Amino acid sequence: MADIAILVAEEYERRLNRERRNSAAVASERKVDHVHLVEINANWESAAAAAAENLRSKMVEMLKTTKKVLVEPKSQVSLAASTGFFSA
Repeated sequence: MADIAILVAEEYERRLNRERRNSAAVASERKVDHVHLVEINANWESAAAAAAENLRSKMVEMLKTTKKVLVEPKSQVSLAASTGFFSA
């Protein structure tokens, strides 16, 4: 009976030591993860800004092209289509 109590106590101590080591490792990983997340956030912000600028330039180009097409119909079909579009 005493042998079983000693084995249980040893197992309990091993688990406590394992948990202490794991909690210390997790705490150090959290610090590293925080720095990594800040870097990812900065990269994401710059990528989002570049994508927004690219989208803006494409939209401006598309609006210029659309304006040319709508303002200057070159055939009777496009004239009828623009007239129908603006009258609706």
